[in-house]
Amino acid sequence: MIFRMLCIALACVASRAAASTLVDPHEITLDHLLAEANTAMQAAAEAEPAEQAPHLRRALAAYETIHREHDRSSAPLHLSAGNAALLLGEAGPAVLHYRKALRHDPTNNAARQGLGAARSLVQTPAAPSATDRVARLALAWRGLVAPRNIFIATLAAIALLCLAWSARLLTGRRVPRWPFAFAACVGAATILTDAAAQARPEGVVIGESTVARTGPGEALYPPAFTEPLAPGVEFRVIERRDDWIQAAFGAAGNAWIRASDAESI
Repeated sequence: MIFRMLCIALACVASRAAASTLVDPHEITLDHLLAEANTAMQAAAEAEPAEQAPHLRRALAAYETIHREHDRSSAPLHLSAGNAALLLGEAGPAVLHYRKALRHDPTNNAARQGLGAARSLVQTPAAPSATDRVARLALAWRGLVAPRNIFIATLAAIALLCLAWSARLLTGRRVPRWPFAFAACVGAATILTDAAAQARPEGVVIGESTVARTGPGEALYPPAFTEPLAPGVEFRVIERRDDWIQAAFGAAGNAWIRASDAESI
């Protein structure tokens, strides 16, 4: 009960933050959707647990409309949507929105905790492969440093490198090598981790009882697994072909799913 109330409170606060950062005074439809989402979350907070579902569904629908039809995306917006989906017990949208919130702000502890709770609802989670575990470990530091601080550190490294090089040209003296090493390390870490994240597009299964197949088609290719995939299962995109996605499901292996049964993070 306390966890449910905390999620609703966080969703209300995050949705107000999304409103303050996303709203354009000239976009009345967007204003209306944000107001509707806030009103629905407030109504859910005041309702009895058995009567919260209709309000939460209305709030989640408003958040997703803002994201899909108005092309708005931010950590507060996806955190609010994830909280609404989690309270509804819908693992697919919850995992998806929490992952998107963390993509915007890897240091968002509320989204990280919500993601852990949402993953516990997934009926057939895909265990990460050894390669996935190494990749996640290599990118784990991004969750400890805010994107703004990474940007500032990169600018500071570039400025330090320019100053050191200018001092060497003006004085003709040798300067310490550590400014060059610092700039190189910061730049390389930023570039490599961003490249690694972009090179490993990921997604989440959102369809109910999604059947993964051995090839891109239902008529010719049998199911790849003995059980359908439950909403909330995460995967890495290998290839897209027409209306199908070849996905890597961790240690379970690779398989093809319909694009309509999944959404990219």
